Amino acid sequence: MSVKIFKGLDPAPYTPSRLLTLLDRPACIEWLLGQLHPGGLGCAICGATSKTGNGKTEKGLPRYLCGGCGITYNLFSHTPWSGSKLGPRRIVLFMFLLGQDAHPAEIGEAVGLDRTTVITTCRRLAAYRMAGEETSA
Repeated sequence: MSVKIFKGLDPAPYTPSRLLTLLDRPACIEWLLGQLHPGGLGCAICGATSKTGNGKTEKGLPRYLCGGCGITYNLFSHTPWSGSKLGPRRIVLFMFLLGQDAHPAEIGEAVGLDRTTVITTCRRLAAYRMAGEETSA
């Protein structure tokens, strides 16, 4: 089952800033969960999947308390997006534009980042992907 992240039918004729208005926040969170945690969201420290709700982050994402080690984590903990000021909708737009080979300046303009931050984030994403490929090999 694919997750529908756009409220509209065809996002193709829209500019990146217009696409952002069409992104559905809950669907973006669900899509990011599948991309960042394909095995399900769990504690990156001890691997436990038992968790209890522990409020929300400043971006409104659920925060969890690990039932194993007691650490607090969320959807972006221990991922390239950890500490990012971007919310789920902007992260999905960033990843979409990156997949379309958009120039870093275009990505930055669409999501509200400077070109240097976009390039640094792209490097973190590449390192994260390579680390995942090494552990699965």
